[in-house]
Amino acid sequence: MLTRNRPLAHFALSLYNRAMLRKERRKHPRIEVDVTVEVYASPVQMTEPEMVEICSVINLSESGMRFMTRRRFKDGQLLRLTFLLPDSMIIIRTDAKVIHRHRKSDKNTETGVEFVTIRASDKKLIRHVVNRMLCGGGEGAAVGSAAESAAP
Repeated sequence: MLTRNRPLAHFALSLYNRAMLRKERRKHPRIEVDVTVEVYASPVQMTEPEMVEICSVINLSESGMRFMTRRRFKDGQLLRLTFLLPDSMIIIRTDAKVIHRHRKSDKNTETGVEFVTIRASDKKLIRHVVNRMLCGGGEGAAVGSAAESAAP
């Protein structure tokens, strides 16, 4: 999405993310991100889940995410998600439960999910990315250091 003015847009996201940290009342801070997530049908009912949609992620935390979808999932529905961490090549795969939906238009719904089977190492990597972006470290920050700090 952000191409031409990526540094400027990234700076604006960084300022927004720092402001959100001051207002944050949730257990884990969230950041706005510019990534997509592959959403698959319920992992419990299928051995090979079928991809339903590729969605734009609105925000991300170590415990869940919110994304925009054309599909109307049910509260409590289980989904399988695959996404890249922002500014990295690290793939996260996890099962998630729909915890809320907010219809934005006739075609789009914001869907909030909570990760239910995320690996501890993936959660730690997400936490590192969130903290780095909240502190203004965004693009170009070394991802290798995140992987090293996630090692036991």
